[in-house]
Amino acid sequence: MAVRRIVRSFRIFSLVALGIALVASASPAADSQVGAVLARDYSGAKGTRTSGEERQLFFDLPIFSAEHVDTGAEASTALNFLDNTHLQVGPNSSVVLDRFIYDPERHTGEAAISFTRGLFRFVTGEMKNKDGFDLRTPSATLAIRGTKFIVFVAADGRSDISVIEGEVVVRSCDGVVHIVGPNESVTVAGDCTESHKSFGRTAPRHPSVDQDYTRFGDDSGVGGRDGTGQSGGKRRS
Repeated sequence: MAVRRIVRSFRIFSLVALGIALVASASPAADSQVGAVLARDYSGAKGTRTSGEERQLFFDLPIFSAEHVDTGAEASTALNFLDNTHLQVGPNSSVVLDRFIYDPERHTGEAAISFTRGLFRFVTGEMKNKDGFDLRTPSATLAIRGTKFIVFVAADGRSDISVIEGEVVVRSCDGVVHIVGPNESVTVAGDCTESHKSFGRTAPRHPSVDQDYTRFGDDSGVGGRDGTGQSGGKRRS
């Protein structure tokens, strides 16, 4: 009987230890660094992490998986992901950085980003497997190929995707697939009743997203390029 109790106790201890190990191994992945803040001038952008902590997104601060990034009416920011993908976030915007995993030796990885509301400029970086990107709006999913494009999500969920370079395959929630090239756009209704492709840009304009960040801001030495979040630049605190 004593032996049985010892064996039973050992099994219970093993299961508890396994559970603790699984939780410990899952925690970093659920809140791991995916890049850093690229915008040198702070204008009010905020991030909310999975813990519920809300913070001001100053230059060079790390950004994390599952973090919500929000801007007010006068705010904007720019983010640099692990593979040097850039995301510029306009005013009155909200985006969720679901995950970003990158292998710098193979230049492969996977990323998931949800554009919830507002205006964005997305420029792909060094990740070779573009099918590794899972980009979503409330009314569409996007597959990208060496791409630079603008996304606008209206309050009612309507999505406008305007391509500058490369190609975006837009699968709208009405079941239609659109292949969108340079100087073309797709508009998808928020209620999924229709979607249509057009020439020219349909996404609205704003200085925060109307040019590549590297053309109006120095991103040399920006944290997040090597996954460390460190650089020689200064950040506000």
